[in-house]
Amino acid sequence: MGGRRGWTRGLCRDRDDAVDHVVLTHLHYDHTGTARDFGNAKYVVQEAELDYWTSPWPARIIRESWLLEDKDLAQLQDAQADGRVLVASGDATIVPGLSVHLVGGHTAGMQVVRLQTAIGNVVLASDASHFYENLDEDRPFPILSTTTGMYGAFDRIKQLADSPDHIVAGHDPLVLDRFPLLTPNIAVIAG
Repeated sequence: MGGRRGWTRGLCRDRDDAVDHVVLTHLHYDHTGTARDFGNAKYVVQEAELDYWTSPWPARIIRESWLLEDKDLAQLQDAQADGRVLVASGDATIVPGLSVHLVGGHTAGMQVVRLQTAIGNVVLASDASHFYENLDEDRPFPILSTTTGMYGAFDRIKQLADSPDHIVAGHDPLVLDRFPLLTPNIAVIAG
């Protein structure tokens, strides 16, 4: 986590204040850890995700309680009190060409992002499909909220993307093989 935070921080060091929206696909620690670096941004999160993680259930479900950092949730709640959280209830257009779509499955309020680009509609699947093989083999990743929700998420991702070549899996190193590289570790998703 420290390496990723340092990489992200170095990449955006002088532009943190220029970012006006941060989409949180879900509230697991590996997807919220650098969100606080964008202190002027509005955060986009699904209502179902926020409701779940602020309920008593995660603390009682051991297999899930470790996935959320209390400080990340507190930061998000502070931003919400400041009016800097856009709570989506399903599908929503955030800015022209960027929309979020509730898919569930991995978490109660898992959302994917669809971008209208020069190459077509690209879906950033995040953890709705950790790896391409999850989609290709119709095989859910083992950390999930509901199995049926994961299958539904797979279907929705395929529906939202213009083609399988327009899907970016959440944790798959193959992203760097499927899209042209800007640097050895950064792929250009839509040029």
